[in-house]
Amino acid sequence: MYNEEAQLSEPRPFRVCQSCGQLIPSRSLQCQYCNAISEEGIALAEQEGESRILNDLFTRGAPITPILIGINVAIYLLITFTDGGNFWSALTTGADRFTLLAFGAQNSELIRNGEWFRLLTPAFVHIGLLHLGLNSYVLWTIGPLVEKLYGSARFLLIYLLTAAGGCLASFLNHWLKNDLVGASAGASGAIFGLFGVVAAFSYRYRGELPERFLQALKSSVLPAIAVNLVIGFSIKYVDNAAHIGGLLTGALLAFVIPYIPANVSQRVSRIGLVILAICVLVVLTSFALAYRHSQPLLNRRPNKVEAFLNNVEAADRAMVTIFRSADGNWKPTPQDISLLTTATQALETSVAPDAKTEEIRLSFLRLLGQQKEIISQFPPDTLREKLEPNGEEFLKQRKAFETWLKQDGPTYGFTLREPTEKEK
Repeated sequence: MYNEEAQLSEPRPFRVCQSCGQLIPSRSLQCQYCNAISEEGIALAEQEGESRILNDLFTRGAPITPILIGINVAIYLLITFTDGGNFWSALTTGADRFTLLAFGAQNSELIRNGEWFRLLTPAFVHIGLLHLGLNSYVLWTIGPLVEKLYGSARFLLIYLLTAAGGCLASFLNHWLKNDLVGASAGASGAIFGLFGVVAAFSYRYRGELPERFLQALKSSVLPAIAVNLVIGFSIKYVDNAAHIGGLLTGALLAFVIPYIPANVSQRVSRIGLVILAICVLVVLTSFALAYRHSQPLLNRRPNKVEAFLNNVEAADRAMVTIFRSADGNWKPTPQDISLLTTATQALETSVAPDAKTEEIRLSFLRLLGQQKEIISQFPPDTLREKLEPNGEEFLKQRKAFETWLKQDGPTYGFTLREPTEKEK
């Protein structure tokens, strides 16, 4: 059925130029005959721009945002179970530093040593349940907006690039301050990057955004950026360098990456699939490299170091017991042999946290073996003489261990307790 009213409401393909009276395309901003600027054409273009953006906001899906949140939660739970210490403490306040580093948290010294994957993996690692919850909430609020504007593929690309920009800024900040120790992590750099994208997008496409929508962005995004930066400068443990780096990276990307409506062409979708595949490959490769470097860091966890210290102490006690007993006509019993055997087996299965303690561990094992061999083969009246060289070497290694504990122990959360006057 012919509907004249509907036909009249549709936009006309041509219109009359108000200056020269020639027919020109309706969407032309300038007449090709007299070069006159058309206010009607400008208004129509702005209306169509608003229509495209609003259409994308209401019709485009945002599946990547919940996926990112899910990945962050999954990695956080995996870190909690890997921590090996108190489960509830790791769940609520976060895992220890070495567990975080094993999963890819940022450390300036490790980055300087070539572990560049730590410019990306920290965005998926969080320190404490509150940290994870806050970042997840903010990502849930700002992520879908950017994803609907740019599409899932370019949103993921923007997210990863802003995460890398934030981590790079944090690395440079720590490097300039010569602060190479510690671990930092979190998605806040990437989230600030999304804020930067929205702020720059609202400026770049201000002529195509509805006025009310533009005002809503200005009244929500800009104050949120300012408030969070002030909080970052006020709280010592917040890495504001990552926030600023992510924010600037996001703003720059909004001017570099163009806005493309959802229904432009199928070619864009194919490019989007390629972008998604590259992004996923980069993330998987980064975490594969983190896993490759993880074992030495996991060996340095406090619970692992505590087990090592306990085994060294057990070996120390076993050797001291033999040294004190080897006097006169003392004859070793099967229990004495078993004491050395047990200490040896425990120390053999121990993992030293670093090269220095590994050297001490091997020395203790050698001394335990020599002590066991001496008390098993030589008569009682010669034991003290035979054990004397072992005793000198033992005191030397014990001193080396105490020195390590004083100097490096605090790094792992352990300190050497000074003996009291009564114990002396």
